[in-house]
Amino acid sequence: VGLQNKGVDYFIEHIYPTIKDINSNILVNVSGSTIADYVATAEKINALDHIPAIELNISCPNVKEGGMAFGTSCVSASEVVKEVRKVYKKHLMVKLSPNVTSIQEIALVYVPFLGKIMAKIMGARTLLAFAVLFFIFLVFYKVLPNRRATFKSQVPGAFITAVAWSLFSYFFSIYFDFFPSFSNMYGSLAALIAVMLWIYVCMNMILYGAEINAYFEKEFRQAQQSVMEMLNREKEERLSEENRKK
Repeated sequence: VGLQNKGVDYFIEHIYPTIKDINSNILVNVSGSTIADYVATAEKINALDHIPAIELNISCPNVKEGGMAFGTSCVSASEVVKEVRKVYKKHLMVKLSPNVTSIQEIALVYVPFLGKIMAKIMGARTLLAFAVLFFIFLVFYKVLPNRRATFKSQVPGAFITAVAWSLFSYFFSIYFDFFPSFSNMYGSLAALIAVMLWIYVCMNMILYGAEINAYFEKEFRQAQQSVMEMLNREKEERLSEENRKK
């Protein structure tokens, strides 16, 4: 909750001297009615050595925009953050307004660098999820079948199944985002139907992965057998040639 106070000059002159020696990190909430107010306040606080960070409150009304909060407009949110960053060189936190249709749009697109950071985090999470799936399927195909198998021979099926599983789950979720009429048609049973369909397709993917492994194992054994037969023939031919020479 932001409370009205006597302003940044009063804070610097009367309050800051009494708190600057406290053994703790003190953060200051910065608000304003215009971008110029934000910039001027942030610039003054930037000169205070014992204030390591500010919270930029863009939920405040914007007088020049008819009272609309800075945080409810992508353009105004971007402008105020960029201008403050030019004069404030320490840690900067942005307090977004919840009174928007999509707070993610403002956070990821118009707040500098946050979109790139979130994209990297999401990319790392996707890669990690794929790696976990691949490892699970690799162990699954190695342990469960009633036969001897090496981890190396299970790589093709595990990799293809992990890719297919990830892609299907992604597009499956997109389908329900863009076609919500499915739930309108089936009501509360929609979730159950969706889960059963997802399980059915994913279980088939696991079986197809096992078929792929079986195919590659068969081809590998045949190739190995052919190589061994060729080596044995060559060995027999060399022995026969040596015997004839003797």
